[in-house]
Amino acid sequence: GLATPITLRDQQNLAGLSLLYLYDNFNDSGFITYFALLPDYWGKGYAEKLMGESIRLATDRGKKFLKLEVDKTNYRAIKFYKKSKFNVESENGVSLIMALKL
Repeated sequence: GLATPITLRDQQNLAGLSLLYLYDNFNDSGFITYFALLPDYWGKGYAEKLMGESIRLATDRGKKFLKLEVDKTNYRAIKFYKKSKFNVESENGVSLIMALKL
């Protein structure tokens, strides 16, 4: 299956993008494979809106968990994901695997 894109726009400008993999029918987890916001939109509530839409879509598709992988040194992202109620599930070298129970 393909990733499902969620775009967040400020008028005509792309502010952020989330890609979710939700198609594995044998798995109760969805995966955020990409989550990014342009720096001009940092600290203005756009990330929360984009994450909210990502969580809503995963919930609508019947997923029980939403997971993602983040670089251990991306402190800003880790702080945001923790604020969004994601917890560290495991580590694999340079990355953390984080999960949110839906």
